[in-house]
Amino acid sequence: FEPPSASHDGWFAASFPTLMFNWLRVGRETDGGFGLHWDVFWSLAVEEQFYLLFPLLLRWLGSGRKLVAALIGIAVFGLGWRWLMSELFPGRGLLSVTGSPAAFDQLAIGVLACLASRRLSRRSAWWAPPLVLVGTGLVVATWMGTDFWGGPSHHHIWTQTVIALGAGCVIVGG
Repeated sequence: FEPPSASHDGWFAASFPTLMFNWLRVGRETDGGFGLHWDVFWSLAVEEQFYLLFPLLLRWLGSGRKLVAALIGIAVFGLGWRWLMSELFPGRGLLSVTGSPAAFDQLAIGVLACLASRRLSRRSAWWAPPLVLVGTGLVVATWMGTDFWGGPSHHHIWTQTVIALGAGCVIVGG
């Protein structure tokens, strides 16, 4: 372990109540980390941002097809964000991974899985056990086949989305 090298200043303190720690990490990527015990808070910031915006989306679109289309759009946008940021800023890995749009796709897939799970009856569904197996296979194969910390790779573009899709299959089928 290396000691934290990024500054623990007023911006650092303000990033927690404003739910913007992920963007602080992106902005200070070249400064090094804040320390492992702090660096994990980026994902909580992204989740809170999504769950603060999601009720507004529900209110605006309702709970029908418009919402489903918007969630699919968010999922596709997240994948596109990771690709575009990787291409435009190849040395800025945190921008393509921890910027809010880069993680919103996974949350949108989770909401879609929940909506599908409520809508579909699994009591006598022949497809449920195979769907759970496919989902588990996607998660395990993607995780095992990904070198997260190795050399230059574009795995981070699709890995999170595929794992979220696999988890969604498990939710719907399980």
